[in-house]
Amino acid sequence: MEPGSCGSAGPPEGYEEKARMRGLMNLNELEEYLVELKRNNIEVYGAVLVLLSGSPPQVLLERKSCSLRSPWACDVALPGGTIKKGESPLDTALREAWEEAWVFPEYVRPIGFLRAHRTISKPIYVVPIVAVPSGPLDPRPFSDEVDMVFWLYMNILKERCPTDLRHPKDGRKIRGIEIDNGVILWGLTLRILYDVYGNLMSHDDSLDLPFKISQRSGR
Repeated sequence: MEPGSCGSAGPPEGYEEKARMRGLMNLNELEEYLVELKRNNIEVYGAVLVLLSGSPPQVLLERKSCSLRSPWACDVALPGGTIKKGESPLDTALREAWEEAWVFPEYVRPIGFLRAHRTISKPIYVVPIVAVPSGPLDPRPFSDEVDMVFWLYMNILKERCPTDLRHPKDGRKIRGIEIDNGVILWGLTLRILYDVYGNLMSHDDSLDLPFKISQRSGR
């Protein structure tokens, strides 16, 4: 069973199109790619870090604090955020991973990027930067905006199909994969990970970091 292909229990029509495979590109092509997007009136708003490790591979994820008063409260996400003036998407992804999940930039080796994904609720485009560890990492919540940081085995995308669930913060109906009680992978993050799964899972031989989960302790 391929990721996102779940038969009668699978995603709604159109989901696979939103999560279609785009192909990993060399970082040397990133600037040219951004220029191409601008020609088509597409402005990239943000970047996320897809940090892969281990065999079978895992990806580093975080959960936005459920105490936040924002649309992203309780959402599982890849470390990332808004591109600041003068930054490249790579700069942003590395900075945000450090600020949110204590991932030291010098111990991260970027290996490429995926084409921009668009959010569904608003026309916001985000570039995923794909990387592997190049040194010792001990990810943990490093910001009040994050209450959980954890490694997730990528084959969950093959073993589980998206189902209709309730958002843990506001109870609205969403379609995603429940990782743990109240921890749900859905939306933009899930679409990006389907993209990653289809492009990279045959290239995991050089990745090595044990599975960990870290939850923020109270202050």
